[in-house]
Amino acid sequence: SGGKASSDASEELLCRVAARVAAGDDPQIEMQLTSLQQLEAARKTSSRMLLEYGNVSSGRGSKRSYTTFLKVIVTEGCVADKGCVAKVDFNINPGYSKPTSTAKEPADKKLGFAFEYAMARQYPCFMTVHFRPDLGLPKLNIEYVVQDEAKTARRILLDMSTGRVAEKEIAFEADPPRNAWIHFSGGRSVLSTSHLNFAAAAAASVGASSGAEAASAARRPIAAKAAAAKSRAGSGSRGRPAAPSEGSSSRAGSRSRAEDC
Repeated sequence: SGGKASSDASEELLCRVAARVAAGDDPQIEMQLTSLQQLEAARKTSSRMLLEYGNVSSGRGSKRSYTTFLKVIVTEGCVADKGCVAKVDFNINPGYSKPTSTAKEPADKKLGFAFEYAMARQYPCFMTVHFRPDLGLPKLNIEYVVQDEAKTARRILLDMSTGRVAEKEIAFEADPPRNAWIHFSGGRSVLSTSHLNFAAAAAASVGASSGAEAASAARRPIAAKAAAAKSRAGSGSRGRPAAPSEGSSSRAGSRSRAEDC
């Protein structure tokens, strides 16, 4: 929520990353740099909407109250924050098409669009999100089941390019509750609960830069930051114990973390 991202990696780990970036012959580094460049290019050509859904609960037994909610967290690009969601239908009887309740305004300041219902047990509460007509987006049906925890919240990122989508409705199975990414491109949607699949979809929608160009462009700022870390580590290394040998378990563990980065 605002602020600049920072790394909690050790100076030693940053030095090894700097060396691998500078070498330019590590396929894993090349793959990550290419992916970063493609995602940054995709971000410049699309708009995004971040939704949060879930429920809060209170009470016990037959007096337990569940409030299911849908909230717009933030928007980027050409999507205006106010009014991008026209209404939300809440349906505790998914077998029937008529919703139990419809919220046309985000009346709850903390939860947004909300619906409260008391029951002695968990129950399905499907949410159908209707977006503003001019956005050209299909309805989003979140197939949700309320949870007993005090608050359950997950997020859905909508990544949108220009043009209308041919689909009328997107169904998202949210039982158990989980995050999701929906990428819109070429009049179609790709829904995924894996950040890797989402990244692949975003990269495929760009397709303008070659892998070599993307890696080269992305490597420059990363190499500069890593080199600065290496310089700091070198100036402060006097009197410090030597790094473990190549075959030691400590170094092997650090290498694994570097590759995860």
